[in-house]
Formats: sequence, C-alpha cells, structure tokens
Amino acid sequence: MSKTYVILKNNVRIYVSDFTEIAQTAIDKHQAKPLAGLTMSTAIATFGVLAIMKKEGKTSVFLSSDGALKNLGVESNANGDIRAFIGNPQIPTDADDKNPNDIPISIGTGDNGTIKVVHQFGDHSFGGEVSMVAGDIVTDMAYYLDQSEQINSAVVADVKLKDAKTLDRAYSAIFQMLPLHGEADIQWVEDFIKNNKLSQYSLMDYINKIDGNLLETKDARWKCNCSNEKMKNLLELISEEERNQIIKEHGKLEVKCNYCNTIYSY
Repeated sequence: MSKTYVILKNNVRIYVSDFTEIAQTAIDKHQAKPLAGLTMSTAIATFGVLAIMKKEGKTSVFLSSDGALKNLGVESNANGDIRAFIGNPQIPTDADDKNPNDIPISIGTGDNGTIKVVHQFGDHSFGGEVSMVAGDIVTDMAYYLDQSEQINSAVVADVKLKDAKTLDRAYSAIFQMLPLHGEADIQWVEDFIKNNKLSQYSLMDYINKIDGNLLETKDARWKCNCSNEKMKNLLELISEEERNQIIKEHGKLEVKCNYCNTIYSY
C-alpha cells in the first residue's frame, strides 16, 4: 500500500510519500519503457500528493511539452485515489537495457512546456498554470507551488528502476512553510535537504531523520474511476451521423480510457 506521512517540524509541514506501488501499476498499465516509466513515476510521486494536501476534492495536473513524451497527467483525490497517463510511453533510449536510471527525464519533457493544475471541490474549481522551468518535474512542482499558490516550498524526489520494467522506489518529500515561519525554519529546510539526500535512506529512516511530530498517515492507491456509463456519455459529444459512420467503417464504437487503457466497445 502506498502512503503519505504528514509531519510537523516547528513551522514547516512536510509530506513524505511512498508511491512505488501506484507508479508500478502505471508503468504496467501503459507498458512504459524506462524513460516514460521514470517520468510518469516522478510525476506521480510529486503531483499525486496534491489532493491529499488539500484534504478534500480532486486535483488534476496536466503537463504539456514539445518533448517526445508529448503530455502527461496525474489525477488524485483526497481519499488517496491516484491515476496517471502519458502521451508516448514507448520512447526507446540507448540506456534502456544498461542503466535506465541514468536517463534524464528532461529528454522526454523537452525545452518548452506548461504545467496546469486544477483543484475541484464539488461544483467549484480553481488552479493555475506555469511554464516549466527545468523539465525535471520536481523543480517545476516547487515553482508551481511558489508562483501559483504562493506557498514557499521545497520538493525532493527519489525515483529508481530495478530494471527496464520494474520500479525500485518512487519517494517524494514536500516541505511547506507555515504562515508563522521564520528564517530559522527556512535555514533548517535548506540544511536538511543539503545534508540528507532522500536517495540515501529508506523512507522510514528519512522520516526519523526529520524528527518531527507525525500528524497523519494517509493511504493511497491506484484507482481509475472510468466506467461504461462515463465513456458512453463521451460518445454523445459527437454527432449521431459521425457515430453511424464509425460503426459502418469499423463495425462498432470503441472508447479507450487514457488513464488505465481499458477499452469500451458499443
């Protein structure tokens, strides 16, 4: 089971997450090669916690770029349900069968792109959009929180593959300054991140190193909420004439969920 641990350290709230199981499911669902697998897993590890941080509603994150991966999305809700998709999961690299962890994910995200975040609470929604500044997703996440939500934050992640198809770990830690924070809190975060690399610890050892107060532990899981009814409603967006033409040419109507790749036939 994937989990997020919410920790308070002085005037800093910290979300430490292990989304390895969810990210592995995403890799399997999309049959992703290493570059896509690393990118999608990093996005899940960093973006997947956003709805948990809001404590209610649903959060959707969309990354669009001029890179080979094209686009990527991570959707989560406050119950800990997470799903993800990637535009092009099949990009080969020279390191696929050697050391896939040497692949920089910026190869896939490209030089230009945007990250759009939408928070939904019932009938209400809000969010923001920023340009990617690094293409590594982690830096881009911190930039979004700072620029769009005006939350002084630091983000770290550690995502590694065991082999081309198997994930070893998808960890993240998000440090957020609370309203009463001071220079001492900022300095503590900077020193902690500098002196304690997430990659050097197990998740629990990292949490113990923080030495804060555990406020909450939140379970998370892969869950796609697509359904026959929802996909059928999508077909209503095209005209009856177009639907009849598709049936004439292909013998049936098919709709595929971008998140879990389930195909619905009508």
